[in-house]
Parts: sequence; structure tokens; C-alpha cells
Amino acid sequence: LRAKDIIPDLGITIEPIKPMANYGDPRCFEVPHVFDCESNPDIVRRHTARKFIYNCRDYVKRLLAAMGKDVPSDIASGGSVATAAFAICYQLGMRRIIMIGQDLAYQGEATHAGGVESKGINNSIGYDMVDGIDGEQVRTRSDWLAYLHWFENAIQVMKDTGKDMEVIDATEGVTEQDTKVA
Repeated sequence: LRAKDIIPDLGITIEPIKPMANYGDPRCFEVPHVFDCESNPDIVRRHTARKFIYNCRDYVKRLLAAMGKDVPSDIASGGSVATAAFAICYQLGMRRIIMIGQDLAYQGEATHAGGVESKGINNSIGYDMVDGIDGEQVRTRSDWLAYLHWFENAIQVMKDTGKDMEVIDATEGVTEQDTKVA
């Protein structure tokens, strides 16, 4: 998004070790953000926009309860920042969820965006082959395959419960007629 000078309406981060370098554009700190209660505290501190905190672990919940604070139920987030963002949008009742870059597949040995390879991930997590957007087989990490199944199940739940929500796959290469998922 940043490469196209697009500033999102809402950001989300869940990792306590998320590098500050991922926030190279200072405008990121001016966008409302959803943080896991264990998100990188330096990133949380730098944010000047509205902050939302979710998924407080048991220890934090007990501390908040001792202070008389109400702690809502955790959101079933599926284990990744993308599944957490999807779950939050679902819980907030967003009518349209646009997914960018969630093809959950990669070419060659890359394990991360931009063609970056982590040999440790390739050696320890492993990979599977799945159908790509063009019908050809593409490589996906085994953990990403679990996220793919999580998304498929979440979208099916939306359909089964009759939620008036639309999920759009805006992954590069997807045609307009392919975008309506739910």
C-alpha cells in the first residue's frame, strides 16, 4: 500500500517483536490502530491516533479486573495478523472486507513479502503445493495453509449465519469477476 501511496483507514499489529522499520512512513502513526496487548510497545507509544487493544492474556485480564475494568471476550483470531484483522472486521460488523496480498503462496524459495527468504522457515516449517489464482500449482508454507483453511472456514460461517458482509480478494492478478467471495 505504501508503495502506491495508499494510507489505510485502520492498521493492525500483533507481534511483540515487530520491527520499527515496518513503520517507515510517519503517516502510519496517524492512522487508528488495533494492537494486541503484547504488541511492540515502541510502536504503540509512537502512535498519535486512536488505539484499540484486544486479546488480553489471562494475566493482563486479571490485572484489569483487579482495577475494576471490564474485559471483553477475546476475538478468535486464527494466529496471524491477517486472520486477526479479518476477525476484528467481522466482530465490528464491517460490511466489506478487502483482502490484499492474502494469496498465501509464494514463488521460489521466498518466505516473506519482497522475495525475502528465511532458510530456517523453509527448513523447519516446510511447504505444500496448492492451486494458485491462475489454476497452476504454487508453493505455500505449511502454516500459511492453516491460515488459508481458517479464512475458508470463517467465510463459510459468514455465509451460514446470513451475515450481510462481502469479502473481496484484491490479490494482484485477480480479475473483477473473481473478487466476490462471500
